[in-house]
Amino acid sequence: INVSGIGNSAFSNNRLLVLSLPENIEYIGSSSFAGNLITEITFNEKLKEIGSFAFSGNELESIVIPSSVEKIDAYAFNGNLIKEVIIPRNLRLISVGLFGNNQLEDVVIEDGVESIEIYAFSNNKISRITIPSSVKSIGDNSFSNNQTYAVDMTIIGEEGSYAQIYAFNKGYSFIDNSISSFGIMSKDYSDFYVIFSEENEMLVESVFDLIPKENQVFSTNYFASKIF
Repeated sequence: INVSGIGNSAFSNNRLLVLSLPENIEYIGSSSFAGNLITEITFNEKLKEIGSFAFSGNELESIVIPSSVEKIDAYAFNGNLIKEVIIPRNLRLISVGLFGNNQLEDVVIEDGVESIEIYAFSNNKISRITIPSSVKSIGDNSFSNNQTYAVDMTIIGEEGSYAQIYAFNKGYSFIDNSISSFGIMSKDYSDFYVIFSEENEMLVESVFDLIPKENQVFSTNYFASKIF
């Protein structure tokens, strides 16, 4: 028998721990593996669609979404322990509540993604996220309850993009990713660092931690002029 899909709620509310999908599976139905104890998933390279709530309420800490996936419905990975994720370019829509209620700190959205729906990344631990210029729509509360205050989260993107408009309207900090270097200094000017982000990306992460967020001022030159 050649099975190409998994039906709705097929394996929900069990005690499954590890999942590896057969190579011919193209579709995973709604709530198919919801309410288990899954900590690890290996997806196949033919998978195209994942239904709503498919893996919600598990214990996943990381996932790798294949580039073949074109559609993931609402809340599919909601309520896990996922810390990092790459959204592939073929997934044009990041659906409602898709990664809500996780432990996300690191999110990469590839160029090609067009829309982020409401609550897509709510209730996580995201402090900075890069949003490509291909994104033309971001729903309300897409990033709600990630940090204590809205200004604690920074959106990185292209100047003039929808991401910049969204950041301004929501009170998030914004950094233009076309700038090859920028400085970080404390507001009393006692510490100043110049970081070349293209060559020292990891160093940027460590420098952010040296100065408390409430004292940070970003600069494109040696005079600490603000870029947002």
